[in-house]
Amino acid sequence: MSLAYDTAVTTAQTQAATAPFGWYPDPANSGMLRWWNGRQWTDHLEYPRPEVQAAVSYTSSNTLAPVVGRRRF
Repeated sequence: MSLAYDTAVTTAQTQAATAPFGWYPDPANSGMLRWWNGRQWTDHLEYPRPEVQAAVSYTSSNTLAPVVGRRRF
């Protein structure tokens, strides 16, 4: 993996350290969704589909809800 990807993932992991599991916009800006397992980003990617929506980006003022849809492990 590239340095840019590693940096994006590290930054996203820090910001999403308390975010619940779910599909989130890929921190590597691939235009896809990446599965966050509640502890770390996985290698599972998914093209955005109407039935799989990205979870809300995490900030301290947001209330997060996991994405409902097909889970991949």
